[in-house]
Amino acid sequence: MAIVKSYNILPQLIKDISEIISLYPDKKIIWFGYAYSHLVDVLQFALREHGQQFDYVVDNDKKKWGRVSSHGIIVSPPEHVLMTYAKNSILLVMSNYSEAIVDGVKKYGYPENQIIVMKNPFEYSDEAERVFKEEITGLKRMSLRELQLCELEILKRFRDFCNDNGLRYYLSGGTCYGAAHYKGFIPWDDDIDVQMPHEDFMKFVKNYPKGGRYEIIFWTENDDFFFPFAQLVDNNTTMIYGSVPISMLQGVFIDIFPTTGSPKSIEEINYRKELYCYLDAKWKWFYNSRNVLSLESDDCRQDIWNKKFDLPFDTSEMITAPYEFSGGYETWTLPRDVFQYGETLEFEGEQFSVMKGWQEFLNIRYPNWRPLTKAEQKINAHPIKAFWK
Repeated sequence: MAIVKSYNILPQLIKDISEIISLYPDKKIIWFGYAYSHLVDVLQFALREHGQQFDYVVDNDKKKWGRVSSHGIIVSPPEHVLMTYAKNSILLVMSNYSEAIVDGVKKYGYPENQIIVMKNPFEYSDEAERVFKEEITGLKRMSLRELQLCELEILKRFRDFCNDNGLRYYLSGGTCYGAAHYKGFIPWDDDIDVQMPHEDFMKFVKNYPKGGRYEIIFWTENDDFFFPFAQLVDNNTTMIYGSVPISMLQGVFIDIFPTTGSPKSIEEINYRKELYCYLDAKWKWFYNSRNVLSLESDDCRQDIWNKKFDLPFDTSEMITAPYEFSGGYETWTLPRDVFQYGETLEFEGEQFSVMKGWQEFLNIRYPNWRPLTKAEQKINAHPIKAFWK
């Protein structure tokens, strides 16, 4: 059976933040950044168990201002909060962009000696490498190109199974973009994304063979697997996926996303986007808080799944991806005609299925796409360390 093990950084992060706050009993505590919304929610709850809290959470992203999480965090514009409490507060920054954040904060007149820059998120997740050391000791690490070619072999297995069993799939995300513009991987990309109609997705998860070199990992079968979609993994490989706050040990994978029907009216589409934000927050809360907080989290996963996929793919006029991975970036809604089946594009010398309206999909998915700089490529790369067994 495919191996999935997880490691949660939150206990260590909670300890570090609590120790910092205890040094400033008379100061308001401001947390900068809501990129990891699920992380901030659990931190706040854990701190309150210690008689501490964040007094404010601020973020530069205007789309997040006023957002209220499933557990009560309200996101504020930074300028007013920082200027109002400049003399009586401590600002905590934990980000891959800490230097730019600090520069921006100082422009508001916020005192530099009241800014505490913590380790960036993936420095915390690097701890997983120590935890999983025995599983990777002596293994040969893959180069980026070796990782890409390993993922390509998984994709070919996936394609062949879908073709043999009459299941629909489409290259998605950066993989579709790579096929359209590079006839292969975006040069610095390190993963493969595909999507399937929900009905086909569930057949795939149920019927893909168990016990072979390639296996499905999915939350119903692998309790440590925390994503609300599936992956097809290569059991002849091992990798550490240094996600925040939970890292995983597993095989090299491709991501498989189920898509679903959507209402047609703008009002209902906007409602659904907010609903998906809320449901994803609940999903992440379940995984991030268990074995971390004193309260027991209700297992709400099946209820969340049912709410997301309550409209059938084939009879809905609109189609959507019911996720919010980073500020709504993954949330899109398109007419079902875009998803007519039968079109292919070349990807690394092979033909793979794409939706008939793949250009329309890419226009809405990547409206302002541009090549990343070398520094951006490093920051935006997935935190993957992959090895041959």
